[in-house]
Amino acid sequence: MKNEILDYLAEAEGLTVHKNKGEEDITSPYGIYKHIHPDAKIFEYIDSLLLELSIQKNTKKLEKKELEKLNNKIKTTKFIQDNIRDLAWNFYEDYFSNLYLSLFPKEAVISFLSMYTTSSKAGIMSTQKAINDVISNGFISSEGLKSKYLSEDGIFGNESRKGLAKINQLYKDGGIFVGYWFEEKMIKHMILYYDELAIEKPEKFKKFYKGWRNRMEKLSDTA
Repeated sequence: MKNEILDYLAEAEGLTVHKNKGEEDITSPYGIYKHIHPDAKIFEYIDSLLLELSIQKNTKKLEKKELEKLNNKIKTTKFIQDNIRDLAWNFYEDYFSNLYLSLFPKEAVISFLSMYTTSSKAGIMSTQKAINDVISNGFISSEGLKSKYLSEDGIFGNESRKGLAKINQLYKDGGIFVGYWFEEKMIKHMILYYDELAIEKPEKFKKFYKGWRNRMEKLSDTA
């Protein structure tokens, strides 16, 4: 799954170092945001590349021409691209380590990880809500869970693991149809989450809404 995940992130997040309008710091290739993950090893490597280019600046203050110079070095040097890909995977392998990915239907893994990298809490909440939908529809039972439905709190605990295990068994019995069906339920709830953000705090989130929505719709189109 490593290459499938990295290939998706390369397409969705890009292979350049960039700083989006309204963000505090740079984002690396494969979508690691430095403001949230300042200690990721990939940023030590990016700093070393900047020094090689005689650019001695805090990454928060990098200008367009300096980012272009950095990205040209990355684009034209294969071993740098390989190093960045390896460092991105090292980060994501740890970042995704407690997510019970083996229990997700194969068809739903990339969509879940895409949602999780955008908002870890909302990605998990959307999954929990999707599991509860399947319980409500009567396709799996709540037997063995502490309550009839999972707590939609954005934290993967033992109850979420039990719920995903039930989804996994349903997937084993039903195959690809179940995988795409569950994926669509997760995407639906993530879109509703973005809708609520844009409605409740348009001054803060409206500028991100179109990109978020397009990302989810693209995932849905490829389902």
